[in-house]
Amino acid sequence: MSRRNEAKLEILSYIYEVEFATGKEIADYRDLTHGGQSTLLKRYWNYGLLNRCSGVGKEKVYSLSDRGLSRLIWLEEQFSEDYSEENENDSDDDQDFLDLVKSLKRCKVKNTRESWDFIKDLKRCKVVRAGKDYIEIESDPSLAE
Repeated sequence: MSRRNEAKLEILSYIYEVEFATGKEIADYRDLTHGGQSTLLKRYWNYGLLNRCSGVGKEKVYSLSDRGLSRLIWLEEQFSEDYSEENENDSDDDQDFLDLVKSLKRCKVKNTRESWDFIKDLKRCKVVRAGKDYIEIESDPSLAE
């Protein structure tokens, strides 16, 4: 996934989680300058990915548009596919956890590289959402084991 799409995924995921945020809040979350972040947010607003309204003073408040939600879902699918193609090792140590996850309908796990390594091997599960701190996975019986 390109760096642009990674930034877009991070921003859209954050706004999805908090429902709406100011440019300053998003910049603080991403540990960037407000000026650089506001340029990026304006671009996403121009693309139709974000809704924007005036806040206090000159501050803008952003929320996710329908088009932004569709793009977020697409980006999460791309991220999931890209990551699963990078790593193809199978671990026997995780079998107990694998059995537990397969028995669940939906769960959240901590978003770490190790989690992604493990999730890629879950043939009956799919990634529903990838937030900054967690990965939400769901059982999908239609996927082959």
